[in-house]
Amino acid sequence: MVCDSITYHPTLTRLINFLETNNGRDKLLRTLQYLARLVSFYLLKTGSGVNSYYLARRIQDLFVLSRKPLRAFKPLRHLKTLSITLDNELEDSYTKTLETVKQAGYSLYYGFDSIYWLKLLGLLKNKNGKLVRKIEQVCSFFWLIALVSGLLQNLRQLRVSYHKKQALLKELTSSENKDPLDEKVNLEKQKETLETQNTLLSRAKREAFVRILDSIVALNSFGSARINDGVAGGAGIITSVLQLQDLWKNTNVKETTEI
Repeated sequence: MVCDSITYHPTLTRLINFLETNNGRDKLLRTLQYLARLVSFYLLKTGSGVNSYYLARRIQDLFVLSRKPLRAFKPLRHLKTLSITLDNELEDSYTKTLETVKQAGYSLYYGFDSIYWLKLLGLLKNKNGKLVRKIEQVCSFFWLIALVSGLLQNLRQLRVSYHKKQALLKELTSSENKDPLDEKVNLEKQKETLETQNTLLSRAKREAFVRILDSIVALNSFGSARINDGVAGGAGIITSVLQLQDLWKNTNVKETTEI
């Protein structure tokens, strides 16, 4: 039956499983949030009407408010990762320092984001202190620190993977091994390692691109006059779609039962 072919279709199953995850719902709402932000900027620039502009801004604010509860406990995950990073004695010191700063930045960012949520709910007023008045800028500051640290990690990964790739390419073009059997085994291992380095390079480039665009959004929220809502909205849409793609690829297509 047609109904059964739709009901049991793997894409529908994946979509249901995707929307059952916090990250899936969060990134979907994030995409809609920045889309509303871009639309509101367009309406303001084209003079399409005050009512339309404020409606788009109201929709954006609703998406922002809806996302906050989904991220309330994220500081715990980053604090755990921070603790594991500090205990890791084998990691490269440069990478360890950057990972420590990144996880600390995300922990503080999501922690202050929960305070910002209370402010949006009206439970905290500006008269409660300077921190409450500047809470959005504080969140953006720690987010920017985490993004810059992650970007430096990506650049280091690109450098390391590039040098490893070049060394492997030199080994593949040389024929020092005289034993054909050993040469064939080594060649297969080298090609496998080369594929791994290519994957790491692609992932690092993608993550660096996302973090550069997110840094633009963070600077806009921080109060940079040179970055308008149109640029920030466009950057936010691009990064949200890329993150949605990654989450979609990792979503299980098997049926899940909820007890």
